[in-house]
Amino acid sequence: MLGHASELAFSPSEPPPMSVALVSQYGLRPVQLSGFATRLVTEPWEIRSSDDVVLFHGTDMARNLVRFLAGAEAGLPPVAVLAPWLDWDDVSAAFDHGAVSYLLENQYACFLDEALRCAAHGASMLDPWIAAEQVRIASRARAGARAGTGARTTGGEGGRARPEAITTLMATPITKVPPAVVPPAVTALEGCSRLSERECRLMDLLASGRDVHDIARGMFLSEKTVRNYLSRIYKKLDVHSQTEAILRWLGHLKTPLPG
Repeated sequence: MLGHASELAFSPSEPPPMSVALVSQYGLRPVQLSGFATRLVTEPWEIRSSDDVVLFHGTDMARNLVRFLAGAEAGLPPVAVLAPWLDWDDVSAAFDHGAVSYLLENQYACFLDEALRCAAHGASMLDPWIAAEQVRIASRARAGARAGTGARTTGGEGGRARPEAITTLMATPITKVPPAVVPPAVTALEGCSRLSERECRLMDLLASGRDVHDIARGMFLSEKTVRNYLSRIYKKLDVHSQTEAILRWLGHLKTPLPG
């Protein structure tokens, strides 16, 4: 019976759990973290090549991320952040230094497992508050570009200044974050310059979660016309699906350089 249980526990058909290096301000594993091979680390040299993702847990984690980048000779695996509250300075700095997922310890922290799996595969998951602000930032940036104005700074959470040009996330596959290298910023403005004003409006609606039927009603177009617009938009943005178009529109997918 013991032998049978052992075979079940170590079945070769089951993949080993993901390896998570945890940098925690509190010295504890987050209660939302389960199903991973997790170990606490305090120094960059403790990061292993076999680690799938590094999770920074606590306040002002961007500073710790910078320290780890400077001390990790081989670079870092994909990075995720779990913070107790929203600090726009920390969000911006974390993205600037390669973080691909950022969650808050609120009702959405239950998605931490999914965020880590996404990060390990080079994809991004954001707390809904941050994602919503990214949409607003992209919309304001495009409106400012059309009006010939630059980015401004607005009041953020708790009265902190919040830049309107927070560096966007990368959705391209990532294996290692190079030490002390800041990924290039990609903004929605790159795609906007290729689209007409009506196409920009259509993409705003699409990125806000509207489907073809809703967009057609809102823009007083037929659904066939909307689909024709989308086909042209896909070509201009060099994408092949609605998901890719939205990611590129919001700055989460790097725009290829013109050939």
